[in-house]
Amino acid sequence: MKKLSLAITLALTSGAAFAGNTYFGGGAGMAQHEDTCDQVGAASCDDKDKSFNAFGGYQFNEHFALEAGYNHLGKTELPGEDSILQGINTSIIGRLPLSTNFSVFGEVGAFGYRSDSLGHRDEGLSPLGGVGATYRINDTLDLQARYRRIENVGRSHNVKTDVNNFGLELVAHIGRGAEQVVVEPLPIEPEPIVTPEPTPVYENRVTSLSDAVLFGFDSYALTDTAKKQLDEAVAFYNANDIAEIQLTGATDKLGNKEYNERLSQARATSVQSYLVQKGVKAEHITTNWQGDTQATGMAESERAQDRHVTIDITGETQVEVK
Repeated sequence: MKKLSLAITLALTSGAAFAGNTYFGGGAGMAQHEDTCDQVGAASCDDKDKSFNAFGGYQFNEHFALEAGYNHLGKTELPGEDSILQGINTSIIGRLPLSTNFSVFGEVGAFGYRSDSLGHRDEGLSPLGGVGATYRINDTLDLQARYRRIENVGRSHNVKTDVNNFGLELVAHIGRGAEQVVVEPLPIEPEPIVTPEPTPVYENRVTSLSDAVLFGFDSYALTDTAKKQLDEAVAFYNANDIAEIQLTGATDKLGNKEYNERLSQARATSVQSYLVQKGVKAEHITTNWQGDTQATGMAESERAQDRHVTIDITGETQVEVK
């Protein structure tokens, strides 16, 4: 038991160096100690009780994590003395994302237990397995439901049992979330046309501006950085006699295609509304959206680049050629 506790402490300490993928959580639920009442043959026996747990883990990627924690699995009420069970677990977590905010997972591991019953204290190691479902509330918090099965707890001189544990848990992720990556607009410096003729000569000069406004995960709200970029685009629009603006919304590949298409439309519409509010004529704006059809990002930093609206402005101004 002491060796197992030391191993868990070392695992959590090493994971803390990678704070962006570290999580902690806790929860409460109900535990059932199977066959306990049948073994003691008591007329009055209750093998169900409240349970609670606390845990921490390291998420290597969206499919795989290592986790360790403390579990108090309640007690069986026996005549004269209760049977109390608690312990520490280490688990391998395999996760399958089903949408942007919802995933399911399974786990296998070991449970180092301490069982106090019938005047004896047992300590040992038992196999553990479980399944669950997780809902992502925001970049920091998850809510999840979990079922665990622990086999062969206890020894010959003690009450032996298999434990079923159902619980709800709140999980906090440290540093998880979309990176806000700013793409600076490309400077355009058209070269003036010089002519020696004294009579003023005018020509139509065509210039363009291309930029990309980035969005947070599952969001179409404009950030302060995005508004600053759009203000620069409005200034470029106003500097031209005639200008046309093309907007194209896009998302990353997380989530289903239908939802991503609607989200990319909402992002393009959000940019359009801001430009109109700043004085751009609506008839000068063309809005398109492409969902996740052009998304290529695999890592989170790459997916952050996919969550954008591109802005292409073509302007025409009559200038005097000197």
